[in-house]
Amino acid sequence: MSSSTVMLEIRIKSGGRYPFVPAVMTSNGRVKPFAAWVNGKEEPHKEGSYYIRWRENGKQPRQCVGKDPQLALTKMVRQEQILRSRAVGLAVQDGSNQEPGATVADAVAEYLADLRAKGRARKTIAAYTLALNRFMESSPAKRLAEVGRRDMMNFMTCCRDRFELSRRSIRNMVDLVTFFLAANGVAGLFSKGEKPKFTNKKPERYTADQLEALHSSSTPEEKLLWQFFAKTGMREREVACAQYSDINYTSKTKTIRVADKPAFAFHPKDSEERVIPIPDSLAKAIADRRQAATSKLIFPNVRNEPDGHFLKKLQRVAKEAGLDCRVFLHKFRVTFACNHHRSGVPARTIQAWLGHSDLETTLAYLAAEDMQDERIRELVNADDQVTKSGVQIVSKPPVHVASHKRAGPTRRSA
Repeated sequence: MSSSTVMLEIRIKSGGRYPFVPAVMTSNGRVKPFAAWVNGKEEPHKEGSYYIRWRENGKQPRQCVGKDPQLALTKMVRQEQILRSRAVGLAVQDGSNQEPGATVADAVAEYLADLRAKGRARKTIAAYTLALNRFMESSPAKRLAEVGRRDMMNFMTCCRDRFELSRRSIRNMVDLVTFFLAANGVAGLFSKGEKPKFTNKKPERYTADQLEALHSSSTPEEKLLWQFFAKTGMREREVACAQYSDINYTSKTKTIRVADKPAFAFHPKDSEERVIPIPDSLAKAIADRRQAATSKLIFPNVRNEPDGHFLKKLQRVAKEAGLDCRVFLHKFRVTFACNHHRSGVPARTIQAWLGHSDLETTLAYLAAEDMQDERIRELVNADDQVTKSGVQIVSKPPVHVASHKRAGPTRRSA
């Protein structure tokens, strides 16, 4: 690609991915509306959005120019003129603030539309919407080409001072804005270590006493809801969209399936279905509830839609129960993992039940159980057996596996 060449591309949906491919041009230099070159063949893609890409200062910026083919062509030609003029030392006002496809606001609208087209979760789109709106409030830049490092610094300051966000929330906001800018060819705004740092919180579980307190302050409906969370390990949205038909009531081991719910725009995280075993008691309670149900959903709201207020209900009940611990729904997932870990279920199996793509995440959950383990308690309390002279008093000598020699010749481990 020469320094003055601008490529017109169209971003399409293909096999679950959203690649940038060349737009089809006619012999007289016009754009063939919503036609794309895919693997050497022309294909129609009415869902596509147009982008221009060029080489400048060793980089290849990419800019969204909307869904109008003629506007996209006009922008491409104009950008070529700008590059040629700059190549011979002429100062050029590109006038892109006059063109809808180049403004930050239009790029944001286009990006959010792409997220919806990809079927991203409602909460994901809401998070992007909030972050990008706050970025536009804090930045004076009206065009993508004007966005620079100072805008990101101002955005972080605004998140901290104006919106009073935690360091973790600020980092989440910055990451979402960075993803948006990168998708529009704006990158390299941070030096190493400049992004906000935060302290990772350790996963927490509910103790048996805390669960008992919750249950005693709950209505029968609420108690069943907390049991469902704790005994399935499902995420909030998964529980909200759970249906009676998801449960296998007849198998020897009762199970619940987490699967697509197109009617509620729900898709499992990482697009992977999974099956979770549940206790017979929970399956029976749900089956009994089903007999008088008027909705396919197990826990619908008053409009027979997925309920989005589980956390508010939990916080109210926890306050009535006088719990002095942190209360949140995800804590039930850690409780589910720890209880099965204590029962001897392998970590890999728990990982599959939770739907984790990374085993490290599951192991972090299980660490919450290790802190409650009796063996850990014994090791910590062993310090009480150390005398002032530093001599440890033990009732039995410690047993070291390495001290037991095997009969016969030994071999080195591979």
